[in-house]
Amino acid sequence: MPANKSKGGDTLALFIALEIKDTYDADATGEQQIETALRAIERARGDLDTVSEALTRELEKRRGGKDGASERRKAARQAPGIFIIRFDFPAFLKRTTGIGGWKEVSGPDSRVGLDYWYRAGRHEAYINVDQGHMTVSVDKGVVYEGSADQAQCGED
Repeated sequence: MPANKSKGGDTLALFIALEIKDTYDADATGEQQIETALRAIERARGDLDTVSEALTRELEKRRGGKDGASERRKAARQAPGIFIIRFDFPAFLKRTTGIGGWKEVSGPDSRVGLDYWYRAGRHEAYINVDQGHMTVSVDKGVVYEGSADQAQCGED
């Protein structure tokens, strides 16, 4: 419970509104705006997961590693029907292609899974993630096709 109830409780709504505001593009269609907002929220969720895991590790360290939070987190990640992936696509593209400087851009929606578009100079990358399967094309040629979690294992 916040110390000052009149100023508490709306932080998550404000955070979401700011994420959407930061990605707003007046030239984009409504559908493109929703896709962009969804990607921003997914990235934010990954950031929050990272912070939560770091705080949990610190708490476990201070408690001598005896509270079992790591085991509960690991079990939750491996629960049937739940598939959580956090991915640094620009780093993956650099590792896969040898090309750096990838920036996310708007692109068409395949209407299958989640679509991500990136550009680095004159190069364009398209990434589609659907039910744990990932396809990555650079300059219209497929550079990776397979399990998203296996692709993630190669991260530094």
